[in-house]
Amino acid sequence: MNWLDKNKWFLLAVLFLLINAWGVFRLHSPAEAPAAALFASFEPGEGGVIESNAALAWTFSEPVAEPGTTGRDLAAGPVRIQPPVPGYFRWTDARRLEFHPASDWPDCNAFTASFADAFRGPGGKELAPPLSFSFRTPPLRLVSARQANFTADRRVTLRLEFNST
Repeated sequence: MNWLDKNKWFLLAVLFLLINAWGVFRLHSPAEAPAAALFASFEPGEGGVIESNAALAWTFSEPVAEPGTTGRDLAAGPVRIQPPVPGYFRWTDARRLEFHPASDWPDCNAFTASFADAFRGPGGKELAPPLSFSFRTPPLRLVSARQANFTADRRVTLRLEFNST
């Protein structure tokens, strides 16, 4: 019995393994690496309190603004604010977007600012979560309480003043 007869099944198994390995590596195309995510930080911070007519601001991890848009007031931006507040957006530089309300923020309200689903950075990079940010104006607060009236039948009327009209 020669060497080939003794090892034919072993050689057949090795040949089968090599052909399969070659087929797998040949057909397998390396997956494209996903574009690195784009990050945004939010001011006044998630759940933060914003005062009177302060601006909202998002700072991105890399330049996002299209050339020629920095320093200009834009009626619409990539962010939707709920409940709606009139105002304008402005790219202060290629990495920072601000929203300026047209007048003071409504008192005692909670808001949500959400990026549009279609918003992409350079090269089609998607924005990393979170895509929505919540913030609020200062809560209702008692400023003063004083007696306004006292009747003969001992009924008291109090005048309460709050921080909101």
